[in-house]
Amino acid sequence: MPKDLCTPGMFQPPRPEPIIPSAPRYEFTCTVRRRDTYGREYVTSTPASVFATTIDEATDKLRDAFGAKYDDFRKFWSHSVLIESVKEVR
Repeated sequence: MPKDLCTPGMFQPPRPEPIIPSAPRYEFTCTVRRRDTYGREYVTSTPASVFATTIDEATDKLRDAFGAKYDDFRKFWSHSVLIESVKEVR
C-alpha cells in the first residue's frame, strides 16, 4: 500500500458561503377569516402574525397554515387575510 494516499488539497476546509444581502423582513399582524361553504359570510376570525418579505408571501404562508382551499367553481378562497399592521424586523 503506498504511503501517499492523500493528495495535496484533499482535506481543505470548506469555502465560506458568500454573503448575500437579504431583503428586509416584516412582521405582518393579520386576521384570518374563514368563509362559509358558499362564501356569503365569515364564520370565524382568528388573529395571526407572520414574518415575511412581501404581502404575497405573508398571505401564502397564512393560507398554508390555515389550510385554505380555492373553490374553482365559485371562484373564492375559503379563508381571507385581513392585514392590520406591518412592522419592519431587523
